[in-house]
Amino acid sequence: MIIKRIDIRLNGENLFGGLAFVKFEEEDTELCFDFDVVIRNGLLVIVGKQKMIPEKTITQLEKQLKVLFRTKKVPRTIGSYTLKAPAVKEAI
Repeated sequence: MIIKRIDIRLNGENLFGGLAFVKFEEEDTELCFDFDVVIRNGLLVIVGKQKMIPEKTITQLEKQLKVLFRTKKVPRTIGSYTLKAPAVKEAI
């Protein structure tokens, strides 16, 4: 699973969110996930559930997004951000 692009569409004082475009190499598919990030004593990332996606995959995506935003590899401002290489190691 590789996050290819992130679109930030909502930016509030303690909340931002958008879409994450994720490539699944094993199945050679790309899916879009909606997410929200709450800023409190740290970051809380919530990815929207999808029926066909296992909970384990959703949890892994939440962890990867948290790393991207915590390390500031993706700005927290409205815009579209393409990630050229895997920005987060799979083993989280």
